[in-house]
Amino acid sequence: MSFVQKTKREFGGFQNDLKSKNTDYLHIRCDNQFYSSLCVPETFSREVLLHVISLYLPNNTFFVPPMFLAIEGEPGEGKTVQTIATCIQHGIDILYISASQLSGAQEGDSIEIMDKIYAAALAMRQSTKRVALLIDDFHLGSAIYDKNVTCSINSNLLTGYLMNLADDNTKAKVPIILTGNDYSKVYAPLLRSGRADKFIWAPGYEEKKLIIKNIFSTFVQEDSDEFDKFFDKYSSGNVADFSQLKNDYRKFVMNKFIGGMTIFDNESLETISENLNKYNKKVDYVILEELAQRRFKKRI
Repeated sequence: MSFVQKTKREFGGFQNDLKSKNTDYLHIRCDNQFYSSLCVPETFSREVLLHVISLYLPNNTFFVPPMFLAIEGEPGEGKTVQTIATCIQHGIDILYISASQLSGAQEGDSIEIMDKIYAAALAMRQSTKRVALLIDDFHLGSAIYDKNVTCSINSNLLTGYLMNLADDNTKAKVPIILTGNDYSKVYAPLLRSGRADKFIWAPGYEEKKLIIKNIFSTFVQEDSDEFDKFFDKYSSGNVADFSQLKNDYRKFVMNKFIGGMTIFDNESLETISENLNKYNKKVDYVILEELAQRRFKKRI
């Protein structure tokens, strides 16, 4: 699943113009409106900010910050999107790449791709921009060491390259953030203390409630008892489940506007779009409950 697809699934958002020309990475700029509107729990945002800021402190003799922040947690809980949102909301650009893109088809491809994106990040830093590098789904990438899987040359090369980056204290560094579901098979020395800080993201009840209320902010009014009761019932679902539930509700609303239309020319599509954009009615919890019963049937 691509990053754009995952973002749509987890938060119902749409990304535009993220792909940098002639590169293997996405450059997400700090003026991105979608990420600026997201609500990120302070526990999460504080970990990301402390990591990024520590590597930009001028003349820092207080401590030597690690290069990597490894965020680990269950799939669908918003690790990637919330990392990006935290940075964007604090004036920090993101250079994004999926770990699978670092695998490479030929020997040396992985470090060539990594070197390219890191060089771009360094150039941005030298131009006084604040930037962080994000490697998504790191647990699926080349730095995995499993006794049942033969390590590739690219796996060894990439691991060595990243360790050298972390250990070189003679140059300015760009903070690197890793997201993944399980780091137990990642080469342990790469993420040892001094090279990486680890952060386990398992949102608590109130944190998840804050995220979900923000996702449903178009439909849910503040201090809604109905929403509280609804969330209580389905709180075992992950962020991605609720985001897709919102899309289910959107499709339900859209279906009403389609009505008996049989031809969908440009004029018809524009009419549907205008009606959807004007739609500001309070959520119908009877309908939402029916949709949730289908989506969450394995969780309740």
